[in-house]
Amino acid sequence: MSKLLPFLILPAIALFAAPDQSGKQSSADHPPPRVDLEGAYQLQNANGVTISGSFLYWKAYEDGLDFVIKNGGATTINDDGAVERADFNWNCGTRVDFGYEVPHKRMDLNLCWTWYKTSGRFDDAVTSPNALFSVWSIPNGAGTQWDYIGKADTNLQFNSLDLGMSGTFAPRRFLEITPSINLSMLWVHQKFDFNLSGGPGIGGHTVVDDQIDMKNNFFGVGPKAGIDTLWNLGYGFGMVGNFNVSILYGHFHVSQHETVIFRGTAPIVYLDLDKNFYNDPRVNFDLMLGVRWDKMLYQGKYHLLLEAGWENLIFMGQNQLMRFNNTAHPANNSTINGDLALQGLSLRALFAF
Repeated sequence: MSKLLPFLILPAIALFAAPDQSGKQSSADHPPPRVDLEGAYQLQNANGVTISGSFLYWKAYEDGLDFVIKNGGATTINDDGAVERADFNWNCGTRVDFGYEVPHKRMDLNLCWTWYKTSGRFDDAVTSPNALFSVWSIPNGAGTQWDYIGKADTNLQFNSLDLGMSGTFAPRRFLEITPSINLSMLWVHQKFDFNLSGGPGIGGHTVVDDQIDMKNNFFGVGPKAGIDTLWNLGYGFGMVGNFNVSILYGHFHVSQHETVIFRGTAPIVYLDLDKNFYNDPRVNFDLMLGVRWDKMLYQGKYHLLLEAGWENLIFMGQNQLMRFNNTAHPANNSTINGDLALQGLSLRALFAF
């Protein structure tokens, strides 16, 4: 009898779930939710072309940019040592997006370019017997202590290019969902320069100048997928929440150089590392939360959109610079693997026709 139960239960379920003669389900009082294949802001008799531009006001943050340790003693870090870090300034960027709606396909093609550039400068100084303990000097170079003046310059340039497709559907009247897939390309060029002077180095010679120049450049290409959501509040206003993730096959070029000048001596090169090339994939995230206002113009022939949001881009393990941590064996090193984040205000205007 137990073996016959599935054959008895399944027809019964099908019987109750089957529609009656009027075309409605007899076992449910409410019909299934309506699903619109298109969002609320659809153009009428238009070309299906969209152009949008964004003004970006972002700040960069990165792990592993500690510069010196500021200390009350001159030989050991034993007096309330404070870590000083290099930083980036708030700077402006731009984003341009071109879109085209494929006729009769309910599918949009998009090409999006994002550009951002920033820099920063940090200065610190102490007087003897206080000291700045260098974090980046190679151990058998200028010495990692006794520095009285420290300067740091940071530069970052970011470019991304995304080519993809998307489509909008509305599972509820107040909610629009737009999934997308893209081919993404990313360029991140970084430069870090550090300068130290004023303390004794090897053999007690005064360090006139300890110049450290480093570059950390990356190019990657790979798939990117995301989902954009619009929560319609009425009168053209809405809340937006977007999320994208990319997995890029990347290429790094890392170079590091250190040149020291002691008083009364010619410049001495302690580090000249330029041929550090390798491939390494990277996972990146992009999140945005904001508000939007939409308006259809001239009987639905044109579409105007204004949007303001807070955006956060996270690049995992972007800082690939190395630190040398052994005086007797300078080849011993550790890679920082610090994350890079860009975040700030994104203001967008879109026009479709």
